[in-house]
Amino acid sequence: MIPSLSGFRALESPRLRSYLLGQLTSLTGTWIQQITIALLAFRLTRSSAAVGVALAFSQLPILMLSPLAGVLNDRFDRRRILVCTQLASLVQALFLMMSYHAGALHITLLFTLTVIGGVISALDLPARQSIVARLLDRPADIRNAVALSSASVHMARLIGPALAALLLGRWDARACFAANALSCALFCAVLLKLKVTAHEPIRRISMSSLREGWQYCKTRADTRQTLAWIAVASLCAIPYTTLLPAAARLWAANQSISYAQLMTAAGGGAVVAALALAHVQGDETLRGAIPVSLTVAALGLIAAGVAGSRLPTSILVALVAALGFTLTVVVSGGNMLLQQNVPEAMRGRVLGLFVMLFNGVAPIGALVWGIAGDHLGIPTSLAAAGTITAFIVVARCGVLGGR
Repeated sequence: MIPSLSGFRALESPRLRSYLLGQLTSLTGTWIQQITIALLAFRLTRSSAAVGVALAFSQLPILMLSPLAGVLNDRFDRRRILVCTQLASLVQALFLMMSYHAGALHITLLFTLTVIGGVISALDLPARQSIVARLLDRPADIRNAVALSSASVHMARLIGPALAALLLGRWDARACFAANALSCALFCAVLLKLKVTAHEPIRRISMSSLREGWQYCKTRADTRQTLAWIAVASLCAIPYTTLLPAAARLWAANQSISYAQLMTAAGGGAVVAALALAHVQGDETLRGAIPVSLTVAALGLIAAGVAGSRLPTSILVALVAALGFTLTVVVSGGNMLLQQNVPEAMRGRVLGLFVMLFNGVAPIGALVWGIAGDHLGIPTSLAAAGTITAFIVVARCGVLGGR
């Protein structure tokens, strides 16, 4: 039995331990494949825009379909949904591998398969979020379980790209697609053995069921505000990573720093934040930490834009790590609040909206700030993103304080 440490108490549930290990394996494979697709898109077109299009195609279905996926998660068994999405991802990965092997993976087919992957993700992500509560021996551990689930997501974000580089260096894209297929198969094996506590399903899938989810979020101030913070972070702050490749080249003129260093720092900060959140127990602490963290992230973006080229490497790395930390507090802390307080009958629909506002809105922000970076320059765009984020937080807190 796992020792009862306050930050890891949810791991005393054997089902959650098995699930998190399977999720880590699956998401590591997902990152390996995403890195490979981005590289192939560039190789096939010699265009950075094509990489952005591939990213958009993989994410936009989430924006459109995740609320409906939330309804499906309240209607059907979430474990079976995940088994189906993992099998679909396995087939997609094998098709990518065979197409590449046959020399038939042209850019149109790559984009098409990327869209299909986005549809699979739109169905998969709300199920991943919703199932966690049904794997606990003690329902009161939900906040801790969500934080640990977030930590596994960010660990995969660190491990996946490193493994992709290793596989691409030793073999080629086929090995990366095969690795993702294997990761999906392993997660399926875990899910098939997993006993999930059943939830009471809604009676039917309908527009009224979808509206009920929207109405629930609209009429509950805390839920509405939490989702609003996540939307602001996804649209204005989280897309700073789109500007990092160009920022790294700009900053490297005065000091030795690379894009890989910056992304590793951001991922490391995110993992530390997720583990720190596992020790948080009070809702009020989270509600206060989210706008504070978003404000700190905004100030960090302004500092990166105004003084980034003059800062030493160590400070730049620390600054990006702080961005990873604070933005994870916003998103994962918001997820914890939602999961702690949502009724089980609404869990799928509320988390479907969470996925839409986080995973679905971020690509729009990436497109907006990517265009801004091309036309306004990287320093101006970073500073503008931070200024707009800070203005929204201050304005929103002023409105809330006046009530």
